[in-house]
Amino acid sequence: YKWNISGASAIQTGIDSNTSGVARVTYSPAISEKKVTDLEDGVWYFKVRAQKTGVWGPTSTYIVRIDTTAPQQQEETIFSYDDVTKILSIQADIQDITSGIDRYEIYINDSLIKTVSAKEFDSGKYNLEVNSSGNTVVKLLAIDRAGNSLKSEGNFIATGVVTIDVDPIPELISTS
Repeated sequence: YKWNISGASAIQTGIDSNTSGVARVTYSPAISEKKVTDLEDGVWYFKVRAQKTGVWGPTSTYIVRIDTTAPQQQEETIFSYDDVTKILSIQADIQDITSGIDRYEIYINDSLIKTVSAKEFDSGKYNLEVNSSGNTVVKLLAIDRAGNSLKSEGNFIATGVVTIDVDPIPELISTS
């Protein structure tokens, strides 16, 4: 954490999981940054206040979210492909309690074909037009707001055959 408080003779800092906690550690002369390590995942509150001309100013509080854990998959991700409509349907129940899901990346045969926001992945479902043939590998990457990710993979076989409607030919009747 860094700050710029010119003219401060001392600084007090503190970090805890309580919004009403206080800055208790005093640094005199004043410091302009503090590195905090070994915090567990969760929401923390960093507090800092400065002393100028012998008077302590108000405490400023900053929310700190620590998230080192990948999103969690609640149920198996389902990939289904409709060869006629060329629609790939993805159903995924993936959550991230600490920072929340930011986006999903969809890969076909190791090529990124679509980035989808968490809002667009409506109720854990997303449909995408994919023109593919043969054995196709699909990868869904769920990425949380802290950059952690969870990968789900599947595959489908597309025939790549185009079907057309044809009117039947009436049978020829021979009269002999």
